[in-house]
Amino acid sequence: MLDQLSRELLEVLPIGHFATALYGIIDTADDTLTYAAAGSTNPVIGDSTRIRLLDGSGVYPGICDEEIYDTIVEPFPPGSFLFFYSDAVIEGRSATGVMLGEAGLLDLIARHRHSEMGPLIPLVADVLKASGMQVQDDLTAIWIARP
Repeated sequence: MLDQLSRELLEVLPIGHFATALYGIIDTADDTLTYAAAGSTNPVIGDSTRIRLLDGSGVYPGICDEEIYDTIVEPFPPGSFLFFYSDAVIEGRSATGVMLGEAGLLDLIARHRHSEMGPLIPLVADVLKASGMQVQDDLTAIWIARP
C-alpha cells in the first residue's frame, strides 16, 4: 500500500514538498495492530498499565519509486488505545519557547487517558493552551480505543 502511494506521489508532489503516511490494520480476532509507516510522527500505543511510542519512521512517500516499508505487528488486545497526531502537537511552543515534545505528549496522555469525556478533547485543549493557541502547522489528532 505505502509503496504504491509513494510511486503515485512521486508523480504529483512538487520538488521540496513531502507527505507522511501510516497505514494500519487492527485485527480484533488476533488482537493485533499491523502497520507500516512512512515518515510519520511516532504513534502512541497503550493499555491500562503502559503507554509507549511506536516507530513512525520510514522514507517519506513520494521521495523514491522503489521503497520498501517495514511491516510491524504489535499486540492490541481489548482495553488498548492508539493515538495518531501531526507534528504540530509535539512541536508547539509555550510562551517561554519550550516545545512539548514526545515526553510531554506521553505525560498529557497519561493525565487524560481516563477522562470521563474521553481523552482527545482535553488532550488537544492542553496542547493548544500550552502553545498560547498559536499552532503554526496543521493539527491532526486521532484517538482509537478498543473496548
